[in-house]
Amino acid sequence: MTPRRTIGTIPNIISFSRLALAAGFVASSATETQVGIIGAAAFTDFLDGWLARRVKATSRWGAMLDAIADRFFVLTVVATMLFAGR
Repeated sequence: MTPRRTIGTIPNIISFSRLALAAGFVASSATETQVGIIGAAAFTDFLDGWLARRVKATSRWGAMLDAIADRFFVLTVVATMLFAGR
């Protein structure tokens, strides 16, 4: 595997991390922790796009994965807050 292909997968791994952050948000009950998770998700959203453009590792799959991860995270946060009555 060439270094460029390896680097090209890093933005996708960062996008996938938002799915884990969504699970962490649901599992967390402390408001401060949840706010931190939202901040971490926002940072990963910025980082994966910036990194993909910086190393010229953009792809259709990566763009689709990023959008799906974003929407899944937001839907999870909203549903969790509604369920908790906040």
